[in-house]
Amino acid sequence: LPMGDGMPPPSHAILNVLPAFMMCADSDMAAECDNPYDTRYRPERLLIYDTHPGGIGLADQAAPLFVTLMERAVQLIRSCGCGPDTGCPACVQHMHCNEYNAVLSKASAIIVLEHTLAAEGERAAAAAAHAARQAADEAARATAVAAEAARLQLRP
Repeated sequence: LPMGDGMPPPSHAILNVLPAFMMCADSDMAAECDNPYDTRYRPERLLIYDTHPGGIGLADQAAPLFVTLMERAVQLIRSCGCGPDTGCPACVQHMHCNEYNAVLSKASAIIVLEHTLAAEGERAAAAAAHAARQAADEAARATAVAAEAARLQLRP
């Protein structure tokens, strides 16, 4: 599956589930969708943004929900009864796509979302392990300081 085919559909699916989590209209947020015929380089990424000039804070509200939004987007795509290839407006198409839903693949969307979720899970696990190590180190330092203080008080 071509990588480019998998980037707009998961972004569209995220936009389609977003109103279940936030007060917004479907035109308040948009996704970065590349023109399939454009020759300039753009990184492949899941990017959603406020469509209002200067923003109204919706992207900031959506950021902490992004993992949940991706999980829900996978559920939406898998449960949609439309065709297996290009999807429909209920799952991977979006009414306000600036590229007119030109490049869509439900299978690519699921792959991108599931791999992104797996990577996010690994990142979260690594962050939790790092925080646990820091807490253990801090506790060991506090114990050492307390032991040294007790030792100094026992001196004649």
